[in-house]
Amino acid sequence: MLGKIFDRAIGVLAFIAGILLIFAMLLVVYEALMRYFFGESVSWAIEICEDVLLFIAFLGAAWLLKREGHVAVDIVHACMKPKTQVALDIITSALGVIVCLVLTWYSAGSTLDHFQRGAKVVKSLTLPKAMLLAIIPIGFSALSIQFLRRTHGYMRAWKAQGKKDPDLRKDQ
Repeated sequence: MLGKIFDRAIGVLAFIAGILLIFAMLLVVYEALMRYFFGESVSWAIEICEDVLLFIAFLGAAWLLKREGHVAVDIVHACMKPKTQVALDIITSALGVIVCLVLTWYSAGSTLDHFQRGAKVVKSLTLPKAMLLAIIPIGFSALSIQFLRRTHGYMRAWKAQGKKDPDLRKDQ
């Protein structure tokens, strides 16, 4: 039940990332047309696109991990025995959980600090810095959960392999 709710949540976040990507594309086209046809630069357009790119990355990361869509160099992995592959997958996923939890903690602390101090990003537009930074702990917490789910899935695969292959049980 919670897994389905989480899957739905990261699906919604990825959908929002897609909408933001379209928005950024249209904004860049608008800025280029304004500069080309009217000789006027829309300075805030590029700044908004910079911020939108940050949001896109953190909104879609957990969804992409769930679909195993992140870049992977699997030349070495593919040459390993299935047992070794699963063990390596467990280790890398567990490390992913740890790293993402640490980054969630520190980014949440930084966001809270910027919020309490009322820090602003002053460019063409003045925005509260905490508003921009808030997506980072949100994205890393979703990634932490997805890495945890991934680790659990690989551990179940490890156990299933052990039941099929008597040699696997010797190493446990």
